[in-house]
Amino acid sequence: MSVNSALSEIMNSPDPYLNEDVKKDLNILGSEAQLTKVMEEKKPSRMVKDWLGKKLMFTFSPIIDNLGDVTGSVALVQDISESARLEQLRRDFVANVSHEFRTPLTVIRGSLEALVDGTVEKSEDVQRYQQRMLSETRVLERLVGDLLELSRLQSGKITINREKIHIPSLLADDVKSLQTIAEKKGIKIEYLSEQEVTPLLGDYDRLRQLFVIFLDNAITYSPKNTKVSVETNYLDMNTLSVIIRDQGYGIAADELTHIWDRFYKADNSRNSKGTGLGLAIAKHLIELHDGKVSVQSEVGKGTIIEIELRLERDL
Repeated sequence: MSVNSALSEIMNSPDPYLNEDVKKDLNILGSEAQLTKVMEEKKPSRMVKDWLGKKLMFTFSPIIDNLGDVTGSVALVQDISESARLEQLRRDFVANVSHEFRTPLTVIRGSLEALVDGTVEKSEDVQRYQQRMLSETRVLERLVGDLLELSRLQSGKITINREKIHIPSLLADDVKSLQTIAEKKGIKIEYLSEQEVTPLLGDYDRLRQLFVIFLDNAITYSPKNTKVSVETNYLDMNTLSVIIRDQGYGIAADELTHIWDRFYKADNSRNSKGTGLGLAIAKHLIELHDGKVSVQSEVGKGTIIEIELRLERDL
C-alpha cells in the first residue's frame, strides 16, 4: 500500500501516516469491503463518510492491465466538508425563502378568491380584504428588497462611498427618526454621546442603515414603557464604541450564535413582521467598515449590542 503525504492531513492523522494506521482507519470507515467490490466488479465506486468532524468522499477505481485483469486498486480521498456545508446552506436558503413567501402569498390568494367569488360583498369587508392584501404585498416587497441587499453585500459588489462622518450626529438623526415609533409603545430612547469624537471614513447611508437595524430591533422586541439607550465611548485613541441597550425580551444563550444567520428568528420574534434578514445585513455592513460587533443578552432582562469602529486620526 502506498499513500501520499496529503492523506494524513485529510484524515487528521500524524505524519508519517503508517500503513497499519491507514488500514485500521479505512477498515473503520468500511472501505475494505468497498475496495473488494470494486476489484470484483471492475467498476469504480464512490462513498461519502463522516470522519472526525469532516465529510470525506472516497472514490475507488480498479487498476486493469492490457489483458483485462485487475492488478490493484486506487482510492482518491477528498475533504468535501466546505462544499457540503455550502450545499446545505443553499438548501436551507431555498427552504427558508419558500417558507417566507408562502404565508403572504397564501393570504393574498385567499383574499383575492373571496373577492372574485363574491363571498365578500359588503363595502367595509371588501376594503378590509384589500387592506390585508396591501399589507402582505408590503411584506413581500420588504423581503425581496432585503434579499437583494443581502445578495449584493455577500457578493462583494457593494461599493461604499467613504466620506468624513461624525458618528454622534449620525446617531442623533437615527434616534430622531425612530422616536415616533418608540413613543407608540411608550419606549424612551436615551442618547448619551461623546460629542468630541474624531470623524471616521465611512458610507453615511450604510452606517445609518446599520444603526437603524439595531435600534429598530431594540424597539420592536422590547415591551411597552421600557427604555432603549444609545451611547458612544472611546475604547482607545483609534476605536469608537457604540453601545445600544434595551430592556427587551432578551435572547437565550444557545441562540446567540445564530442571530446573524439568514432568516433566523428567536422564539419571541416568530410572529413579527420582520424578514429575518436585518442582522445578517447589519453584520455585512459592519465588516464593510472593518468593524466588530458583540452581543450580550439575558432572557427577560434585555440585550446589549456593541459595535466597534475604527477612527481616522489624520483627517
